Amino acid sequence: MVKVFLGLIVINLAVLNFFLLRENLAFDKARDMVVQSAGMMMAETKNSYEEIERLRKEFKGKIATVSSARYFSPLSGEDRQTVSSDFSHQMEYVNFLGKGTTDSTAWYTVSEMEAKFNIANFPNYTAWWEGYLEVEGEGTASARLFDAFANIPVAGSEIKTSSTSLEQVSSGALTFPPGDRIYRVQIRSFSGSQAVLEDAKIKISWIEE
Repeated sequence: MVKVFLGLIVINLAVLNFFLLRENLAFDKARDMVVQSAGMMMAETKNSYEEIERLRKEFKGKIATVSSARYFSPLSGEDRQTVSSDFSHQMEYVNFLGKGTTDSTAWYTVSEMEAKFNIANFPNYTAWWEGYLEVEGEGTASARLFDAFANIPVAGSEIKTSSTSLEQVSSGALTFPPGDRIYRVQIRSFSGSQAVLEDAKIKISWIEE
């Protein structure tokens, strides 16, 4: 009887050890899988962080390069400045020859002051125009650009002065439609005094890739 009882105890202990061993093995396997997944996530996070940091430094470097680029004085003539190994910054002048005069209070087109160009030749451009303008008497002299193809003035191109001696006057930024266009200069005097325009030009600052 005692032997049977001891045998049952041994059998129970063996079964218990079996279940404990199986659970330990399952726990170890689950733990290893968790550790492996955590390691993979940490590696992916590290790689993502390193890539973000690389892109941030690259972007910061490009911004610093562009910020250090020299811009152009309106009186500097033709010029070219390298912005980076991939881009170059250029300035193009479109000159209107001669000068215009009128005492008309309506817009007067100066036929000899015209220029032809296609803005599509200047990618990433900023453009404006300027000229030396005066009114020989009281009042105000005004000038603007006229698109002969579309038969409309160029929006934002009007410049004015009340100076009785030639004064350099510039417009704000201008937008030109693509295509071969002829642009003419128009001037007028608000008071009927003689208005004079000289040395007019369009300036186009653009980026060549």
